[in-house]
Amino acid sequence: MLVLPLKAPVYFDLKTVLADWLDGDQEVSYQTRGNYEDDPPMILPKPPFKSYQCQGELTRLYALRKALSDAITKPDSHKAALQENALQDLCEYHAALLEFERRGFPSLDDENNGIELTWKSAFAPQQEMHHTLVWDRACCLWNVAALHSKLIQEILISTSETTRDDFKQAVGYCQTAASCIAILKELVTSGDDFATVEMSKPMLTFWQNLFLAQAQSLIYKMADQSKHSILSGLSQSAHLLLNDALQSAQDPRLQSEVPRFAKEWGAFCKAQSMMSSAKAEYHDAVLQRSGSHWGTELARLKLCLQKLEQCNEFVQPADSDSESSSLLELKREVQVYMPFIQNRYHTAFDDNNRIYQNEIPKKVADIEPKQLARLSVALPANMQTPRVPLFTKL
Repeated sequence: MLVLPLKAPVYFDLKTVLADWLDGDQEVSYQTRGNYEDDPPMILPKPPFKSYQCQGELTRLYALRKALSDAITKPDSHKAALQENALQDLCEYHAALLEFERRGFPSLDDENNGIELTWKSAFAPQQEMHHTLVWDRACCLWNVAALHSKLIQEILISTSETTRDDFKQAVGYCQTAASCIAILKELVTSGDDFATVEMSKPMLTFWQNLFLAQAQSLIYKMADQSKHSILSGLSQSAHLLLNDALQSAQDPRLQSEVPRFAKEWGAFCKAQSMMSSAKAEYHDAVLQRSGSHWGTELARLKLCLQKLEQCNEFVQPADSDSESSSLLELKREVQVYMPFIQNRYHTAFDDNNRIYQNEIPKKVADIEPKQLARLSVALPANMQTPRVPLFTKL
């Protein structure tokens, strides 16, 4: 499983600045919609209270952001961040930001409000600053997805036996991460001008499809291995989702700004897609055999074998010292599958020649996908409602 890099926040005294904004003379927050001069300005009134009335809330928001600044320091600092409870803090900070936005705190990128929230890029020595709490919330969504990707990887590479409950938990992580990215896509396309490459549509589309594909692959592993009709559809759906992710990884912006990552992601998605497609063909071949469609079984097995050979050729260069090391496990899996499929194909071919003499179709229908991985209709409760109630004394 690929791991999404983290965005690190730059320390900022949010408590003091928000207090000054509340107590200042600026009556409204405004911004031209979409940054176009011919659009009418969007105007939001300030909250009807002063800073002394919400000192506890301002302090908590500041403390949560400072904790994140201390815990998330580098794009690859997932392990340290998880040990410092950054995932729980990110969820709580996101929920708190939502509550502040509902109360009328700055949710528009207005440079007159004094807010200067800066986050480092996940992919380059670059940072981006905005004057809205929505920017911090967007970065929280990104980092929640990133930490979930690390948790998924830890389950998949665990040295102990992976149980059904482990897979079920990993599926939940995948779907939560995909939902975070989907909501982030809505924030990005709603008019906010977020410039770093991680907030681009192709980047977010790539990760959304990848998380859904990974969930689909895990559901395949959890399924009853004797239910070939279900397994075939699950694997075919994973194949299609991985193809969609591959297409996004080939976007010119990603190829230009993050070429090393885009190459690795593309190779991973292509290899996994090829393997998923081969598995779908195999499971359908078993169905054809059980239905006494010997010729169609052979056509499916031949397709499966061709796809395995193509996948094997693609992953052969992978080794432990290369950038393609993520393909090593798949390389071993292909080498296990190929002899099995070859033996089955030759046996079925001989049986058909001697006994059944069915015509082998030159073309077979596409396998119907069965997608069970879904985007959640809403974020987890701990990302929507603060654990510590806010503004209860107003």
